[in-house]
Amino acid sequence: MSHLSDTFGAMTTSIDSTPETCTHEIRSRGRTGVLACGNCGLLEFFSAGRTLDPDEGMAALFGDYDLVGTLPAVGAPGRKVLAYRPNRGGRSSLDLLPVAAWMRAGARLWIASDGALLLLATSDDLLVANLTQGA
Repeated sequence: MSHLSDTFGAMTTSIDSTPETCTHEIRSRGRTGVLACGNCGLLEFFSAGRTLDPDEGMAALFGDYDLVGTLPAVGAPGRKVLAYRPNRGGRSSLDLLPVAAWMRAGARLWIASDGALLLLATSDDLLVANLTQGA
């Protein structure tokens, strides 16, 4: 995980960007699509022609990922950052996300990718406990 510290600090949030540079395109893995814009921070999930709740969309795309551990929250929008790796043999959905950009996935949760790991940031201790339970 040492490569994370190199890219982690350079990640942006929607506050750091301008909408003029956005290109919004839905990308799909199986039956689940995601519109993830690293410029404006827009994050929406879709399936069967309908919008999915972010929790449902994240579970569909990343629910089988393995928790690697926590990372320093330098530059992250939350106090705690959890890192997840795609399981062995599974197809990675990480290519659906822009690299090095934080996007709001819920009221208390942000999502990002460094290209190899899924990163979740939050300041909510109960959410961290729920995300790490059984991992």
